[in-house]
Amino acid sequence: MPIKEGKIGPISYALHGQNAAQETVVFLNGVIAFASSWAVLVRDVNRQGFAAITHDFRGQGLSKPTSGPYTFAMHVSDLCAVLDELNLTKVHLVGTSYGGEVGLKAALMMPKRVQSLTLINAASELDASLRKAIEDWISVARQYDGGQFFDRIVKPLYHPNFVLKHPGFIKKAHATMAAMPAAYFDGQITLYETFLSELHLTEKLGKITCPVLVICGEDDALKPPYFSERIAKSITQSEYALIPNCGHVTLYEKPAILSTLVLGFLTKYR
Repeated sequence: MPIKEGKIGPISYALHGQNAAQETVVFLNGVIAFASSWAVLVRDVNRQGFAAITHDFRGQGLSKPTSGPYTFAMHVSDLCAVLDELNLTKVHLVGTSYGGEVGLKAALMMPKRVQSLTLINAASELDASLRKAIEDWISVARQYDGGQFFDRIVKPLYHPNFVLKHPGFIKKAHATMAAMPAAYFDGQITLYETFLSELHLTEKLGKITCPVLVICGEDDALKPPYFSERIAKSITQSEYALIPNCGHVTLYEKPAILSTLVLGFLTKYR
């Protein structure tokens, strides 16, 4: 599919395939992920006749950092700028982890522009365990050691079985993280601080009116299923899917199952 790349303000984005008859799916990154992390789902939604948009949040990937702190509302404003640039009035949102939480904020801030929302391993509030985990992430990121960062933070996010069965993937991911410059970790720290200050959405979930699919890995250690269950129960038009033998990184751990769930939901509400 043809790709149109562009920048609007600090945000770098890519549009994957589009014609007048297509509906568009916007993918929202997890905080450690990049726009390129969505390659499999982009391919699959394109094959089913949807256009797709990927972009990095400010301070992440190819998007420029700006002075912090950031807010979820700021991310939604950046998303709106991309949609306006591409003359898109209504889209489907698919977000994983941090991107799911930005998706919740988008559904609250611009309900007329969100046709459907898919959340993957997301949360709507902090508990003591999640807060402590993110505070630890900030502490490790401040060491500016990518190898240590991967071993202490990223690797535990995967299900243990995935780590055992995909040593090549883990080795490559470790090497990639070890090569990251200091600026990458500065961006991570700002995004983690945004997460800690902004994640208080539970009481507002009842105001979300679009259809929502909530997906969670059964063994997600960072954001266990009770976070997803709470979201699903709080939104009237919601569906809930629990994926067995899956940790927090569903995007890589269970791509085929994830694609089936997302495509089924998108097709229902296209």
